[in-house]
Amino acid sequence: MNKLPIGIFGGTFDPIHLGHIHLATTIYKSCNLQKILLIPCYQSPLRTPPIASAQDRFNMVQLAIKNLPHLDVDNYEIKHHTISYTNDTLEYLRQKNPSTPLALIMGIDAFNKFDEWHKWQRILELAHLIIANRPNHWQTTNEKIIKILAERQVFTPKQLQEKPAGLIYCIDINPLPIAATEIRTLIKQQKDASLLLAKDVWQYINDNKLYTNQ
Repeated sequence: MNKLPIGIFGGTFDPIHLGHIHLATTIYKSCNLQKILLIPCYQSPLRTPPIASAQDRFNMVQLAIKNLPHLDVDNYEIKHHTISYTNDTLEYLRQKNPSTPLALIMGIDAFNKFDEWHKWQRILELAHLIIANRPNHWQTTNEKIIKILAERQVFTPKQLQEKPAGLIYCIDINPLPIAATEIRTLIKQQKDASLLLAKDVWQYINDNKLYTNQ
């Protein structure tokens, strides 16, 4: 096969910040991906509802990546106005890309609970996993996760090109210390959060008075 994979990076992006961009760009370069598709969710089954509307969050992602050709955005989840399940999104993307490897990007904390995800076995039939780990951080006592990793882990990103789905690659990344909750708190307190966001995203937040009355 040897096709470059498409990375799938889902999130609430409430708002999208430079930490998200750093993570996506690092994985794109390190894993030799075709591109990374950012997918804002309408409502995660595992989190409280977002503060900004789905359309505002989608617009901010568009602004954040407009000069970054290796990143793209898809509105599949937000246009459905319902809880977003990863397996449904991957079914849609697999129909669009029948033979291209897809690689779902997630952090190590999410992966430690992956066996609790809705239809997690189907997710592995539809995509690879790329696990972003903080160096010297990961450990788990979850026997299901240990077994999944033992059966599926590969140790070079090139191996993700050899089949469309089902493998797991772990990558160590030093994340930028930025959190969306911190940004929303700063804005609510009328403090400057501009250094944590793309310039156009900061402008959009101000123009639309987002996060001021959360």
